[in-house]
Amino acid sequence: SKRISRLRGHVFLRCEQENFEAKSLEVYIEGRERVELRYEDKHNLVHHAKSRRPLIDLVLEVTSFRDFLTHNGTLPIGMYAFPFEIQLPPRLPTSFDRDYEYGMIEYVIEATVKGCEYPHQYKALRPLTVCGKPLPEDPLPYKNVLACDMRNPHMKKVSTVFGVGLLMVGVLLRDTLLGRGEVTRFALSCRNRSQFVILHIQIEVMQKMVFKAKGKTEEMDLVLHSFKFGLFDGVERNNKGKHSIKNDLKAINSELEAFAHSFHFTMPKNARETYSGMLIRVRHEIVVSFATNSKKESWPRITIPIRVGAPGMERHKQLKREKPPYWSHTAVARPIRAGNERTVLGGKPVHHDDSKFRQTKKVLVPKKRKASFINLLKDLRESIDPKSLIQEHSSQDGWRDILIQLTPEEFGAILEVLHGSFDEIHVAIYLAEIIEEFSADHLIDGLKHVRDSHRIPFLTKGIPHTHESYKDTTDKLLKSLHSGEEGAVMHVIQCTKIKHKS
Repeated sequence: SKRISRLRGHVFLRCEQENFEAKSLEVYIEGRERVELRYEDKHNLVHHAKSRRPLIDLVLEVTSFRDFLTHNGTLPIGMYAFPFEIQLPPRLPTSFDRDYEYGMIEYVIEATVKGCEYPHQYKALRPLTVCGKPLPEDPLPYKNVLACDMRNPHMKKVSTVFGVGLLMVGVLLRDTLLGRGEVTRFALSCRNRSQFVILHIQIEVMQKMVFKAKGKTEEMDLVLHSFKFGLFDGVERNNKGKHSIKNDLKAINSELEAFAHSFHFTMPKNARETYSGMLIRVRHEIVVSFATNSKKESWPRITIPIRVGAPGMERHKQLKREKPPYWSHTAVARPIRAGNERTVLGGKPVHHDDSKFRQTKKVLVPKKRKASFINLLKDLRESIDPKSLIQEHSSQDGWRDILIQLTPEEFGAILEVLHGSFDEIHVAIYLAEIIEEFSADHLIDGLKHVRDSHRIPFLTKGIPHTHESYKDTTDKLLKSLHSGEEGAVMHVIQCTKIKHKS
């Protein structure tokens, strides 16, 4: 949204010195990932690994003081205000401070007067708080129905043999895109045909963070919210009578659609937003565990990936700031407006022992790499907006020739770089549209690297772009699918075939 990606402000300058020579006033904006890890070597000596990675760099000349200088080129004594407005990229991650974590995402703005005898004495710096772009308003639900053999609780597969060790579970989450403080609805259904008794159902909202610095990695898992779901019909053990898998699946789906056993869930406000960077990664999931009376077997569980973002637009309030008391006798300059075409996004990580670690004044504009597949992977690793990068490259002749001729192995390598990012599906489908000979082999290589929760959307959106016959596509894909995905794939292939015939 343009409304929340616009930075407005004033630079106030109080001149108390006569014959003050000033040539320009610049505003510098910097955003970065910063990570500091503490570790011990084999001699028990403590070391610190520090790294940072630029997210945004921007230098804007606010004024040259031409309208205020006297005939001898000096600035008169007085108070001056220089308004500015900068259009920021909408995909910037939300800033967060380091409290109990090992890293932080920070933004700073600095104003510097140049042309003075001692320019370093005339500058001001303050932190910026950036709120990321809100998630899409259209809900993205999650639904999964599976049968779990209690002799192998981690086997997410519908068994063809309906034995006494079978536990059938269904979950439905109305929306997996949640802003902090937003509410969604969660439904659960179950058929227990196993030998074990379900004591309770534990539901946990997990936040998993990974920090990297100078070759070191630190992981931190945090339970944001935990509660127990009460028992309901179907959870009690029932091995009597003959029951078919088809009827039980039908009953579970009916209960889920009707939200027969459900509750309202609120995303905690202390959650960090889901983020996938080079030094910091934050992901979230809801874990549903079924506690049984078994002392040997592990508890069966279902993991639901979710994305946490900024609160919705209605939560953003415009702060009305009062004018300072000295505003009445302040000379106000003409406002300066700038877009984001001069903004440098992303970059390589810089380590503590690097000479560039303390360099903050100069914007390092990355050199444009030659069009090659290796350089494409490098650009994707350093970018904070992979989708926009691919779209930009596809409009350039040299890069477009590489993109339209991607092999299945190269297509899979791109998705491997984007693994864990919520942009991987958008990038994959965009590439499927422009690759000249997009085939089922591209889909098969892509399935090796996309997240499990993205497999079916990746297939359903990618199959219509294949250039092979429907029989060849079906034969190849069925060998690489997980159980439960065949129905969705066959439905898409059949609908695509009908559409092409018509």
